[in-house]
Amino acid sequence: MAHPIHCDPRTLLKQLAIPLVQRLFEQRGELLDLPWSELRQKKQVAPIYAAWQRLPEDRRREVQIVFHEIAGAATELGIAAFAQEVKHAAPGDVWKFNACRSRLNKALWFYLSFPELFERATLFARADSLTTGRFAIRRDDLPRAPIIAVEKNVQALIDAVEHLDESWHAVIIGPQYVPLERLGPRVHLLPAQRRIGNWLGIADVLCHPSDYESHCFSINEAWLAGVPVVSYDYLVNRQFEERHGPLMWLVTTRPEPARLAAAIGESYAGRNDPRVARAREVASREYAAPVMGRRWSDLCQHVLYGRMA
Repeated sequence: MAHPIHCDPRTLLKQLAIPLVQRLFEQRGELLDLPWSELRQKKQVAPIYAAWQRLPEDRRREVQIVFHEIAGAATELGIAAFAQEVKHAAPGDVWKFNACRSRLNKALWFYLSFPELFERATLFARADSLTTGRFAIRRDDLPRAPIIAVEKNVQALIDAVEHLDESWHAVIIGPQYVPLERLGPRVHLLPAQRRIGNWLGIADVLCHPSDYESHCFSINEAWLAGVPVVSYDYLVNRQFEERHGPLMWLVTTRPEPARLAAAIGESYAGRNDPRVARAREVASREYAAPVMGRRWSDLCQHVLYGRMA
């Protein structure tokens, strides 16, 4: 299978159809004053790149993440997953998808046309690639190894970042109550995200430092996405590992920041460790929709009729 295209934004822009790039920025309400007709005729990319670089940092970074998603999805398996989704969701648009000349353009067209399906399709493609033994290539031109953490006890993560080298950045997603002066330049707060799978697709580590939530569903989502997990050695986590073997990088509750940082580094260094593949297999077996549905049905029967299947 072909590897994802390395995502240098300027190079990527040169490979994308300008009408699709225009559609991307217009959907976002940005770069509306550019002479798009003239740029299309002359096939000029430099003015688009320059205008994008003048956007505020947060909006510029959002577009860069979109470019990474597009580049990462422009693989044989990614395009195959998109084609299946288009055929199922909008058969009349299959010709539009096929008319896009390159994988990159197909990926961007699908992203713009079916945003609600993009996450699912990319996760299917990622699962297929992991099944065939290829671990996703790191996105080397973003700050290295963004970390995703739930909101509980985020101060532990913020403190740990200070003990990691400067190429590491932390991304904290969801409602949180952290004074801005505590964040530092390498910690980024984001509101709750509907498409968390996209963030897991570009994350290198999920850090879950909660003091009271021992095994949240974010851990299972990270397992399914093939992302190493750092968490505390709560009883339920130890029980998981007693049943299935090592699945995560566990540290004692409320560790020193340097120890939590060391675990984050160890998990990234061990991203090809068997425990990552084992965790994905366990999550697929224990938390797949049919399994969860069957358990819910059994629970309802038990509550209503006093029996379990």
